[in-house]
Amino acid sequence: MEVRSILKGLRASDGLLGESRVCVAVLDGPVNLAHPCFAGADVTRLDTLVTQAAGDGPMSVHGTHVASLIFGQPGSPVVGVAPRCRGLILPVFADACDSRVPQMDLARAIEQAVQAGAHIINISGGERTPDGHPDSMLERALRLCEERGVLVVAAVGNDGCDCLQAPAAAPSVLAVGASGIDGRPLDINNWGGAYRRNGVLAPGQDIEGADPGGGVRALTGSSFATPAASGLAALLVAAQLRRGLPPDPRAAGGAILDTASPPACMPEEAAHCRRFLVGTMNAARAYDLVTSADGPSGEHAGGLEHPQAYAGSDTAKGVNAAQPDLGRCGGITGARHIWTLAFAHNIAFAPHTGFSGGLSQLAALHVAAAAPSLLALEYMFIDNPCREIFVGGYPQAEKGLLRVPDGPGLGLQLDMDKIERYTVRH
Repeated sequence: MEVRSILKGLRASDGLLGESRVCVAVLDGPVNLAHPCFAGADVTRLDTLVTQAAGDGPMSVHGTHVASLIFGQPGSPVVGVAPRCRGLILPVFADACDSRVPQMDLARAIEQAVQAGAHIINISGGERTPDGHPDSMLERALRLCEERGVLVVAAVGNDGCDCLQAPAAAPSVLAVGASGIDGRPLDINNWGGAYRRNGVLAPGQDIEGADPGGGVRALTGSSFATPAASGLAALLVAAQLRRGLPPDPRAAGGAILDTASPPACMPEEAAHCRRFLVGTMNAARAYDLVTSADGPSGEHAGGLEHPQAYAGSDTAKGVNAAQPDLGRCGGITGARHIWTLAFAHNIAFAPHTGFSGGLSQLAALHVAAAAPSLLALEYMFIDNPCREIFVGGYPQAEKGLLRVPDGPGLGLQLDMDKIERYTVRH
């Protein structure tokens, strides 16, 4: 599979090549920049602890392949996703070792890439940890990326287990798993719980890339899905610049996450559903979001988990709006599943509450505030004793708007004295 196939369905995809004002760093094995696909590419190798030149070892194969998926030039054997972007190569895997790199070495290379001007850092590797948390050095490097607005894109790993690896599991990182030719997640993907908040699937089976010997070979795994996401993020940053906006790589990563196509899979917490992570990367929708008049331009600076509205043009036949009642659809969790399906099919979302009690109405208010395709919230103004049991009163509309309570839980505290009046004892 050719990596630029991810751009299928995107308007004028042939002209989307990125630009030199956008810089992508690849932290991987040594890269053979003499390969024909890199002829004319603006790619520079920086000095790191791995000093060896690219050879025919496994990490040179890995690094050359990954770099070609981003920087391979038009008309060459491998055309990358963002060939006109500036590239930095920082070798962190030596041919003498496997794809696991000490977190300290990875942290050092990340900081070096940030200092060299990288907007996006591609890491097709990492270190498996019990809880996915990075050590202190790597955590500091990732915090630097957040402060500088740099997007880190990292592979989820290929152990095929309900497990995590650093840095992919960090909430500030865009994690990437591999999907097969059929669009389903590969069995070798890791699928720990953290990836349900910051992870997407991208094509990762039989991806054609450069071989350090000069030819082309197809490789499989999350390592080779990750540069597809990094390349798309680079195209989104280039689109920001063309709109006259400052580069915001983290908003680009957020757009990729927010527009991922969620799986139609139930129950959500089942193992076979969690393998889909947040959903499948959708380049056309991400590009439409970033290039729309109200596209994101900085809302994701603190993380990659906040939903953004997506203004689609097509409506599913027969359904114009979804109106779940939280008291009957499974509460907030059930409503969230309904809104993700509605969002995926460009259907408006309008929670129904009717004559529900105060808690159900309050839960619907929180759901409405988070739903990306919200049309309206049904909010009944009726006398209901179930809305009189809260300290400080119940939210009231002002000019058609409601403030979401920001206290713990649903935001309001129960008044136990008022509840006592409705207590029935046997």
